[in-house]
Amino acid sequence: MYLEHFGLREAPFRITPHTDIFFDGADRGATLEALIYAILHDEGIVKVSGEVGSGKTMLCRVLMERLPQNVDTIYLATPSFARDEILQAIADELELKLSHERMTVALRQLQEQGTARVSSQELARLFHLSAAQIRKDLAQFGEFGIRGVGYDVGHLAERLHALLGLDRRHALIIVGMGNLGSALARYLGFNLGSFEVVAGVDIDPRRVGTQVGHLTVRPSRELAQLVRDLGVEIGVLTVPADAAHENYQALVDAGVEAVLNFAPVRLEPHPKVRLKNVDLRINLEEIAYFLKE
Repeated sequence: MYLEHFGLREAPFRITPHTDIFFDGADRGATLEALIYAILHDEGIVKVSGEVGSGKTMLCRVLMERLPQNVDTIYLATPSFARDEILQAIADELELKLSHERMTVALRQLQEQGTARVSSQELARLFHLSAAQIRKDLAQFGEFGIRGVGYDVGHLAERLHALLGLDRRHALIIVGMGNLGSALARYLGFNLGSFEVVAGVDIDPRRVGTQVGHLTVRPSRELAQLVRDLGVEIGVLTVPADAAHENYQALVDAGVEAVLNFAPVRLEPHPKVRLKNVDLRINLEEIAYFLKE
């Protein structure tokens, strides 16, 4: 129909819109120019909305092609992110650490190198920021530096760790000791510094009683008692999607303060329990999206 009616040489639609056939009438061209201006002049977050079939996807595709090379573009496959999740996803896609994370990593590196003091100029070079911005950011946490002398690396690292809650032990329990749960139980990052996996539970009687790293797998019915007796603060959920809601509620009822959810389903957070969804499949789909280009 399109070929005959409009006299086109090829179909205007593929799996994704054909950007060579962009119609800039009906204010679409003006909208495109306004979007480019807003992005290049740091106008904040701009939302493109419209009725189904009005050309939003085409407009965004053309926008991505016409932005200059110094502008990074990313694709987020999940449209229902909360505000904090959007910021975290953007940081992850651009391979950025959020400010406090970047600072703690840099300070740890400086400590490993034996550096005792560091100036705001040196920190600015590490973060690709201005020295003034570094001083402003650190001033939010208190008075650390001395003019002309710089910052005491050890004291700064100690203070930031305290502010981030990394100066004390956080006990973790893993719910679902299958392949992923077992791998996380052995993962050094979950058993180093401030974090320690203290227990793992599973509903499968074939797994209960088996040894995984330093843990003996316990039955799921003991979850509440383990949380109470071992002082568990964080639950790590590694169960199938159809069991995620039930086990998340069990963790909430057991009294954990936060849950890291690896189950392939997005959970709605309980008002008193901090929830972080980690969808590995979404990350793979985002990679696949870029590989097809």
